Amino acid sequence: MFLYLLNENQKAAFFDIAHQVIFVDRRLANAETTYLNQLVSEAGMHQTPLASNDPISVLVQVFDNRNSRLAVAIEVVALAIVDSEYHRLEDEFADELFEAFGLADDDHEYVNRIAEHVAAAAVAMWEIGDVEE
Repeated sequence: MFLYLLNENQKAAFFDIAHQVIFVDRRLANAETTYLNQLVSEAGMHQTPLASNDPISVLVQVFDNRNSRLAVAIEVVALAIVDSEYHRLEDEFADELFEAFGLADDDHEYVNRIAEHVAAAAVAMWEIGDVEE
């Protein structure tokens, strides 16, 4: 939903981060795959980029403004919760990301609320539309 705020280098780094959050809890839910595929499409890509093994500390360096950092944070949390489970390891990953971005606790609260709406909207569309989870 917010990937339009990212340039091409930031999109590539985002998908590296997205892969990490998806696999941090060592399980891949259908909802996560479906949402990731939506993000790939919204980013104007034809397939999901292959993930690198770069640590978050390296990946976050490309996000050079507040809007890009917030967009990534929202989409990462939405990706983590879209399967209706916010695993402890996903939460810890999000905390690490927020710290790397230098986002305040207030930002974390706002991002969580926005991400909840984004994830709920995606799931609602799957339920009423022709999109399969």
